[in-house]
Amino acid sequence: MYSRGKYPPWGLRGGGDGSYNYIQIRRKDGTEERYNSCTGVKLGTDDVIRVITATGGGFGDPRKRPREKVREDMKNEFITVEQSRGVYGLEG
Repeated sequence: MYSRGKYPPWGLRGGGDGSYNYIQIRRKDGTEERYNSCTGVKLGTDDVIRVITATGGGFGDPRKRPREKVREDMKNEFITVEQSRGVYGLEG
């Protein structure tokens, strides 16, 4: 059972909300199920269970983050190019 499965961790001072906690079951046939709380879920051979932990909420306006830090986050694969543009407003 997880908390923060319905409401994400909130951001402060202009920071965005975090992501959710959940449990994902990917069945052998490719279908997926998502749970915040579960017991007695029947599993089959080759089903995969993933436990996804939330990210915390942000602090401050992400567009004010120093450009060199955003580029470093991209280099370290913490964020994508799309996120650097959409969330952080990085141009080029």
